[in-house]
Amino acid sequence: RGCSGEVCFSATDSHGACAGAAAHVTRHCVGMRVRRCVYAMQQDQQLQEVAGMFGTTWMQLWSLNAALTHPDFIMYSGQEVMVGHMYRAGPREVVGGVVKRMGMPLLQFEMLNQGVRGDSALAEGQEVCLQPNSCTGMRETIPASLPLLSTGFYARASGDSNPLQPFR
Repeated sequence: RGCSGEVCFSATDSHGACAGAAAHVTRHCVGMRVRRCVYAMQQDQQLQEVAGMFGTTWMQLWSLNAALTHPDFIMYSGQEVMVGHMYRAGPREVVGGVVKRMGMPLLQFEMLNQGVRGDSALAEGQEVCLQPNSCTGMRETIPASLPLLSTGFYARASGDSNPLQPFR
């Protein structure tokens, strides 16, 4: 779901407590990072179950994972599958506009992007996970309305002086 942090564990040795000695405490911290748009399969899970967890269909998950040669094969524990597309925000984009453009429910967006609220602005270049719905999304995309410059960049909206670099 896209977060990072540190998990710390403390262990107390109570062996010396009976003899009146102070207990020895050891603390160990481990850094962790959970990538957006990636899910690690559990033992005996199939795409249908994972699709239900992420508010999508098994067919969409299968199409996101070209290495899966058959949608009904049992996955192995720890196998990683993509559950959405990574999207890099352009200038002045807000969550509500991206959600509308992609035709996905706001709740689904928030579930895929922990810590990104539906009423917030996205920073230019910020990466979020999306599950576009081709039936409910917008028919035209933003770059379709902007001219492509000879330099390979899209011009920004009127009033902007810097070109918008296409996403690769």
